[in-house]
Amino acid sequence: MLPIAGLAQTAASGWSCQAGPNGTWLCGGAATTTPAPTTSAPTIAAPPNTPAVIPAPAAPATAPKPLPTAIAAASRNAGADDWDYVQLQPGETASAACCGPRQHCNGYYREPARDWQDSDVKPTGLPMRANAAESELQGNIVKMDGAIVVTQGSTKLTAAGGELDRSTHVAKLRGDVVLRQPGIRMTGSEAELNTQTNDGTMLDARFLDYKQGIRVSAQKLKRDGENVVELERARYTTCPPDQEDWRLDARRVRLDRESGRGVSQHTVLRVADVPVFYTPYLDFPIDDRRKSGFLFPTISSTSSGIDLSVPYYLNLAPNYDATIAPRSITDRGTMLEVEGRYLNRYSNWVITGAELRDDRKEDGEDRWLGAVKEIGSFNQNWSTAIDYTKVSDDDYFRDLGLASLKLRRTTSLTQEADLFYRYSDWYSQVQVQQFQTIDPFITDSYRKLPQLTFGRNAGADNFTLDYSVLAEATRFDHRDSIDDGGTFVTGDRYYVEPGIVFPMRWPAGYIQPEVRLRHVSYQLDQAVPGGTGDESPAASQFQGIVDSGLYFERETEFGDTGYHQTLEPRLYYLYSPYEGQGDQPNFDSSPLTFNYQQLFQPRRFTGHDRLEDFDQLSVGMTSRFIENDTGRESFSASLGQIFYFSDRQITTVTTSAGSSQTVQTQPNSAIAGQLAWEPSASIWSAANVLWDTDESRIDQGNAYIHYDAAHGALYNLGYRYSRADPLRSTLSEGLNQIDASTVLPIAERWRLFARFNYELDDHASLENTAGIEYGDCCWLLRLVYQKAIDGERFDSLGVVQAKQEEVIMLEFQLKGLGSMGQKTDQTLKESIWGYR
Repeated sequence: MLPIAGLAQTAASGWSCQAGPNGTWLCGGAATTTPAPTTSAPTIAAPPNTPAVIPAPAAPATAPKPLPTAIAAASRNAGADDWDYVQLQPGETASAACCGPRQHCNGYYREPARDWQDSDVKPTGLPMRANAAESELQGNIVKMDGAIVVTQGSTKLTAAGGELDRSTHVAKLRGDVVLRQPGIRMTGSEAELNTQTNDGTMLDARFLDYKQGIRVSAQKLKRDGENVVELERARYTTCPPDQEDWRLDARRVRLDRESGRGVSQHTVLRVADVPVFYTPYLDFPIDDRRKSGFLFPTISSTSSGIDLSVPYYLNLAPNYDATIAPRSITDRGTMLEVEGRYLNRYSNWVITGAELRDDRKEDGEDRWLGAVKEIGSFNQNWSTAIDYTKVSDDDYFRDLGLASLKLRRTTSLTQEADLFYRYSDWYSQVQVQQFQTIDPFITDSYRKLPQLTFGRNAGADNFTLDYSVLAEATRFDHRDSIDDGGTFVTGDRYYVEPGIVFPMRWPAGYIQPEVRLRHVSYQLDQAVPGGTGDESPAASQFQGIVDSGLYFERETEFGDTGYHQTLEPRLYYLYSPYEGQGDQPNFDSSPLTFNYQQLFQPRRFTGHDRLEDFDQLSVGMTSRFIENDTGRESFSASLGQIFYFSDRQITTVTTSAGSSQTVQTQPNSAIAGQLAWEPSASIWSAANVLWDTDESRIDQGNAYIHYDAAHGALYNLGYRYSRADPLRSTLSEGLNQIDASTVLPIAERWRLFARFNYELDDHASLENTAGIEYGDCCWLLRLVYQKAIDGERFDSLGVVQAKQEEVIMLEFQLKGLGSMGQKTDQTLKESIWGYR
C-alpha cells in the first residue's frame, strides 16, 4: 500500500497527510505537488414571502415531464432517518424539542453532533484533513475505498469510495456522499468535484436546511463557481418528511447567491399531490434582497361584494421602490392603489395614493386617497416629521378600508408637518397642523398655520435652583370663520410660561417647590361674540406648586416568595388665583380625563386658552410589592383625593367661541384609586375607579384581566363604566360595557378566535368577531368573521343610528412559500389584545 496524499490514517493499513502552508501536501515529511483541495458547499435558501415574478400562466406545448419514477419514489419514501428527522415522543412538544419556528410539527430536524477538529471554525485558511480505510496510487489517480472522510474547518465530506485525479484536481465520489456545513446537509449517490474551482455535480441530490426545515430533492445538482447552483428535476418543500402536504416540482432550477434570486422553469405547485398551479417561468428570492414581481393577492367578502387586490412590487433602486395594486370590488368597480418609498441619508418617505373612478354604489362618484409620511433628521439636533392624509369623502375608509376596524372608525385625518430642534435642555418646534374631519357628528378643529414653540426644561440636579421656559405663538384659522360667514373666531395667540424649581431629594423622601408665571394674549380677527368687544384680550396668572413625598420600605413574605414592600405617601399643593377670561376664545382647550395621575398635575385642561384657578391639596398613597428574586412589581395599589380650599370658577370649556363659567363648589374631588396585579409573567390585571363621596356612587370604573396561558391560549375580560356627565367627562353619554376575547386552541392544530363587546344599557352589540384556524407544520387555513359598528349614519327619518359592517375574511398560507387571501392578522390584533 502506498502513502497517498490527502488521506489521514484511520486503520493499520492507512496513511496520514495534511495540506502544507503553501498549498502542497505534507505526508510523513514528503511533499507532493498536489494543491490542497477546498470544499465549500452550495447554499440553497427558501424563497421568503417577498415578491415572485409570475407571468400569466400559459398552457405548455407539452405537459411538464414528471420526475423519473425511481427518483420521485426515492424522494417520497425517504424515511425520517434519511432527513435527520426525529419523531416527537408522547408528551413532548415541538418547541421543547428545539423545533424553533416550525409549529405544530410531529417532529423536528436534529443536526448530528459536529465532533471533528475545527468544526466550529470557518474553513477559509484551514488545512484539509482526509481519512480512508484503503487507498492506491496509479499514476496521478488516487483510488480510495472504505469510509472516506474529508474535513476542513466547519465543512465535512464523507463517501463510501472514490478517486482523485491529481493532474485535473477532480475528485469522483460514490456511495452515500454527504456534504455538511453548519445548519445544512447535502447528500447524493455520486458526486464529482473540482477541488480547485469548487465546481461539481451530484446525482440523486438532497438538500436540507435544519433550522428552516427546507428540503430539496433533485435528479442532478450542478455547482458552477462559488455562487451558482443548478438543479434538474427538482422538488422543493418546507413540509416534514412524514407530512408532505405541498411541494414545488420544477424541470430546472437555477439559484444565484450573488444576485439573491432563483429561477425555475416549468414549475408546478402541488397540494396533497394534486397540481393546482403551473407557470412556465418563476423568478423568486432566495435571501432578503428585493426583486420586482407580483405579491400574493388578497381577497375578502364585504357588503360591497368580493374585494380582490393583486399587488405588483417594483424594486426600482436600492433606496426607493413602489407597489402598484389593481383592485376589483364587485359592486363598486375597479380602482388602483399605489405606494412609493424613498430613503436617503436625511429622511424616510412613504407616499400613498388610490383612486376609484365611477363608484357604482355612489352614483358614479370618484373616490380617492392621498397620503405622505416622512420622518428624518439632519443631525443630532434637527429633525423633521410629516403626516398628511386626505380622502375624497367621509365614508372612504368605511367603504374601502378593507377589514381594518381601526381605519373604519377613524373620525379625523391628520395633516401636519413639524420641524424640531433640540440642544441640551433647550428645544424648539415649528408646526403646521390641520385635520380633515370625516365624522359628520364632529365639529371641524382649528388649524395651526403655524405654531412656533421655544422652551427649556429644568434640569434634575439636586439642591440646585434651576429654571424652565415655554414660549409659544400660534396662528389659528378655521374653515367656518366669522369672516367667511361662519361662527368661529380666528386670530393669533401668544403664550409664555417661565418658572423656577428647587428639587430637594433624600433617600427617604423629597420636596420640590416650583413657581411659574403664565400669560396668554391674543390678536383676534374678530372679537368673541357676547363679550366686551375686545380684540386683544389677555390674562396673566401666578402658579405655585409644592410636591412632596416619603418612601417607607420593608421586607415581607407570602408563601415561599420574598417581597420588597413600599409605602409611598404623597402631598401635592397647587395654587393659582382666579383671572377673568370671558373675552378669550377657545381654540384648543378641553377637559382632561380625571384619574389618579391627574391628582398631581398642574392642569385641568389641554391647550393654553384657559388659565385654571387652583387652591387645592392632593393627598395620595401608593404601596408596591416587588419580588426579590425577579424584580417584578407583582402588585401595586394607589388611592388619593383632592381637597379644595376655594371654589373653581374656570371650569367648563365650550366647543364654540367663548367660555361658560359655572362655579364648582364641591369641597373635594372623587376618590381616585387604581390597582395593578401581576402574579406571574402570564397573568396581568388592572382596575381604576372614581368614587363620588357626596353622592356615594361610582363616577367611572374599569377592570381588566389578561391571561396568556400555556400552549397558545389567550383570555381577556374587561368591564368599563362611565356615568353620563358632560361637566366631568368628555364621554357625555356614559359607558357600561363588557369586553371579552379569547384565542383558544381546541386541538393540536386547531384554534378558535372570538371577541364580544356589548353595551349593557343599550342592549347592543358593538363588535362580534369569530374565527377558526387550522395550521400544521407546512400550511394554514384561517376563516374570520367580524360584525362591528364603524360609525353613525342618519336613517331615512333623519335619526342618528349606529351602522354596523360585516366582513368575512379567508386566508390560505403555505408556510415557506407565501399566503393567499385576506391578511387576517391585522384584524385579530385590533380585536384581541395580546394576539400574536
